[in-house]
Amino acid sequence: MLAFFGKMMEVYAGTLRVKVYDILANDDHGVVLTRERGETAGQAVSYAGTHIWTFRDGRCTEFLAMNDGVYNRFWATRGSASSAPPA
Repeated sequence: MLAFFGKMMEVYAGTLRVKVYDILANDDHGVVLTRERGETAGQAVSYAGTHIWTFRDGRCTEFLAMNDGVYNRFWATRGSASSAPPA
């Protein structure tokens, strides 16, 4: 998890901002609805995101980020899939 968010902060040169709209959670799962904004190489980007978390024994065991087409087009222009953070 830290590597994922670290890569995002690197790409956005510290400009990444995440606004949380809603959180739904229980002992095993969490869903977070977001609006994420940042700037990279002089280009502003803003996209809707959904983060799905799975918890076991009080720790995150799985994290899945699903984002809209703006996010996908943004990363498609950044080169190979290996340069993009996991979605």
